[in-house]
Amino acid sequence: MTAEFLKRTNDRISVHIETRASDGLDRIAENDYDCIISDYNMPGQNGIEFLETVREDDTEIPFILYTGKGSEEVASAAIAAGVTDYLQKATGSDHYELLANSIENAVEAAAAESELDETLARVSDAIYGLDSEWQFTFVNERAEELIERSQEAVLGKSIWGEFPAAADSDIEEQYRTAMETQESVDFTDYYAPLDLWVQIHAYPSATGLTVYFRDITEAKIRENALHTSLERFEALIEYSSDIITVIDEEGTIRYESPSIQKVLGYAPSELVGESAIDYVHRDDQAGVAETLAELLDSSKMVTETYRYRVQHKDGSWVWLESVASNRKAGPVEGYIVNSRDLTGRQEIGPGLDGTKPILD
Repeated sequence: MTAEFLKRTNDRISVHIETRASDGLDRIAENDYDCIISDYNMPGQNGIEFLETVREDDTEIPFILYTGKGSEEVASAAIAAGVTDYLQKATGSDHYELLANSIENAVEAAAAESELDETLARVSDAIYGLDSEWQFTFVNERAEELIERSQEAVLGKSIWGEFPAAADSDIEEQYRTAMETQESVDFTDYYAPLDLWVQIHAYPSATGLTVYFRDITEAKIRENALHTSLERFEALIEYSSDIITVIDEEGTIRYESPSIQKVLGYAPSELVGESAIDYVHRDDQAGVAETLAELLDSSKMVTETYRYRVQHKDGSWVWLESVASNRKAGPVEGYIVNSRDLTGRQEIGPGLDGTKPILD
């Protein structure tokens, strides 16, 4: 009777019936179903026992306990076993419509959750979820690779128990701040047990925390190597009369030697982080940009010489001759530019031996 009423209530519902839990398990093993509806009283196995058996193999399929045996004890046991919904049978046809709505809602919710899980599993960032007790609720494939644990191994377990080095660290402090303030946090951290540098973005909700993180270990190694190289470089050229500049591939100044202050009036720290091209005379910018682009396009270490005007801190323009080397193949990624002041010299202009004629 229930099956007939469900079909009349919603023509999208197709029903297969088994009267014994064991037969239902056999049918589930052989076929794919969107939802299971079970009575409580059945031969051989009651509805709670049936639910527990189903959940041993499938934790996701919607399971609705639809029974005339209603009690707080049965409802509590059903919830503990992982029931999706719990409905009591009643007289009249209205409760069949209620059951049909429950089935439709449960199936749609399960489909949406499955689609979300598949999407999260495919994204390039590592992602895991934590509940309000700091227990893992989800770990995508990339996160499994980075934390060196499978989702099955950590689900339901505390992050502080599984990764004790994260407890009482900046990671725990940031996560607790996010949950307390309900505001996202972004930070970088090094996790020594995995020898891993990560960029972390954590987004809180009322029920837990979703954490996106990315392996930046290689970038950190390059950054540290560059810092070491620059320290050595700075020691070598500290007393040079020429201006020595390090520019990255984006055209941002990463280092200026002390001689910049004597020639152009800027303290080295004033220009670090600035775009180099912004200080070049407007009429010379295209030529300088073209020269640097040609250097960047070369796969080998090459050198170009060029002349141009750069703005002094007092607003005047100073002629420089620069020799720029592409260091993509060396320890510094980008360019090293060696510049000398040509102001007052008669050699300003194109056509000098070994130079690239940028200016007319």
